[in-house]
Amino acid sequence: MRSDVRCRIALAALLAAAVTAPPAGAQTGNGLYEPFPRPKSEQRARGFAERLPDLKDRLGTLRGEDLERGVVVGSAELTDGGARAASERATASADQGPDLGLALEIAILVLVLAGWPLIARGRSGSERRRGLGAAAAAACLAALVVAVATRSAGEQPAAPAAIPRLAGDPFVGVVSEDVFVGTPAYRRRALARQGDVGIGLIRQTFAWSRVETRPGRFDLSRLDRYVADLARAGMTVLPILFDPPRFRSSAPSRGARRGVYPPRRPADMGRFAAVLVRRYGPRGSLWTEQPELPRTPVAAWQVWNEPNIPFYWPTGPDPRAYTRLLAAVSRSVKAVDPQAEVVTAGLPQSNRGVPFERFVNGLYDAGAQRSFDSLAIHPYTRDAGELVGAVAGARELLRRHGDSAGLRVTEFGWATGGPASEFTVGDRGQARRIRAALGDLSARRGPLGLRGAVYFNWRDLPRYPGGPEFFGLHSGLLDIRGRPKPGYAAFRQAATGR
Repeated sequence: MRSDVRCRIALAALLAAAVTAPPAGAQTGNGLYEPFPRPKSEQRARGFAERLPDLKDRLGTLRGEDLERGVVVGSAELTDGGARAASERATASADQGPDLGLALEIAILVLVLAGWPLIARGRSGSERRRGLGAAAAAACLAALVVAVATRSAGEQPAAPAAIPRLAGDPFVGVVSEDVFVGTPAYRRRALARQGDVGIGLIRQTFAWSRVETRPGRFDLSRLDRYVADLARAGMTVLPILFDPPRFRSSAPSRGARRGVYPPRRPADMGRFAAVLVRRYGPRGSLWTEQPELPRTPVAAWQVWNEPNIPFYWPTGPDPRAYTRLLAAVSRSVKAVDPQAEVVTAGLPQSNRGVPFERFVNGLYDAGAQRSFDSLAIHPYTRDAGELVGAVAGARELLRRHGDSAGLRVTEFGWATGGPASEFTVGDRGQARRIRAALGDLSARRGPLGLRGAVYFNWRDLPRYPGGPEFFGLHSGLLDIRGRPKPGYAAFRQAATGR
């Protein structure tokens, strides 16, 4: 076989080893949710290309722009469609998603240093053969690098020994629907357990449809018991104002799409919010009627949930329409409690709705800045590093709009089982990510202007009637039978230092 043919085979082997891993930044479908963008490996690849500007010429079909994007496409054009096709080849498991930017950088450097000079400039057959052997060895090493990266993707280093102690701090929260619907005895046990792991806040839907049972008639008895029980446990609640009753909803009487429609008139939700603030806010009647309760008034109110996803805005996600709702509720809340914190709906990255950044830009274009104190983000990511990067990216986005508003992470989490997804990482993967994420977020809460981090979920959930099987049903710190997973101990260590 001719030496130049063998050279091409060796180079092809190297490239084949590289493309066995998913491209950096690849996003596979996960139903409604997609990972937030991955800037780190793209920046690393771009820096690599800039440090070796002549490499793109010497490697022929491997182009500089391919390195910048972390995608190996050979001689094919890298169009938007090509990039999507490359992304679709990525594996669905988060623990199988290596950082190709680093693996590719190492592999190509080895090839360049070991064999390419001899192949490219060698004059004798023996020199070319030695170069070919070096290149073949480099190709094997490249395959090993990618294999190791594949096995260790998403691994987080051990958390530092001295993590800020956050026990009882409402910065650390959890979603725990089981506490709301459980019996009084179950609620007491669960709240004691949650306090033991350092949870100081529960994010809970205050469903409008269950409170305003008839026009103008508000039944607060169930919420009274819930808020009182949280106060006795030393916890506070972040209510989500959500789910209008049928007679307030904008849902059509026929042909309604699946999902939760916003209210027909935003001012109606403002009146509902005012009722709740008068009851549970700093001057709330609950505290005067039950003076024996530890006084833990509700200080922050979240308006709606994920309006950039069609399920939660079935008429089509619309930043201007959501801004009108946010403004109406904010005016009502502030009229009762001027010091209250109004929190936007939590916004995820989604492949079926409006992407996070575009939706936030739309909010500012619509004048929403006057109507909220904190922007909420749902940064579902592959690992803890990307989670912190997503929060930092949100802070930078606010800064570009000249806004110093607070940030809240009102959902994040990783699944231990269920269908394969970017966020399904197994028991140990969940524990590592929780420990690192809470440690990093708490350490950077000041610079990031971060006012809270809420984990989703306290306990695994059964599949919703008629709903899909998805990763969020398996992200609990407890399994569906209430047994602790490794993530439970990791959460407690990160939140309390124990």
